[in-house]
Amino acid sequence: MPSQLWPADDLVNFICGDEILKMEHFEKTIKFSDNVDGHVKAHLAQYISKATEPDLRAFLRFVTSTENFSHRYQTQTGAEKGAGGSEEDNEDNEEQEEKEEQEHGKGDSIYIDQVGCDRMPTARTCFRELDLPNETKYDVFKQKLNEAIRHGLSSGFQAE
Repeated sequence: MPSQLWPADDLVNFICGDEILKMEHFEKTIKFSDNVDGHVKAHLAQYISKATEPDLRAFLRFVTSTENFSHRYQTQTGAEKGAGGSEEDNEDNEEQEEKEEQEHGKGDSIYIDQVGCDRMPTARTCFRELDLPNETKYDVFKQKLNEAIRHGLSSGFQAE
């Protein structure tokens, strides 16, 4: 089979991720630990759904050190994965993803854990982990997350 040359923009998107961030990408990649309360999950969902494109990119960079989702998640969001494929195909894809995560670590998922409300959000980019405070009020949650992102992106190590 002859090799295929890709246009430069397509190759960059394949390697670096999609330029357009979609809610489905976040829904697909975020995984919550068992101890995360429902209101913290709701606060994060509200934060992501109301954030501007630059704010979403800052959030991703804070948690993952990159501003885009990988090609894997731009092509296999939850809604797209089920469209036109059989249940068997979807189960095979899920099994393959689990196998890849076992073999290569956490993969492209973002893992959310919960800490006390007296703490600030903390990200570990190497492990794609985010600890969120157990805040009951959304405004306080949002303020702490924005402050952590601003501080995290203005100091420390950053992937360029």
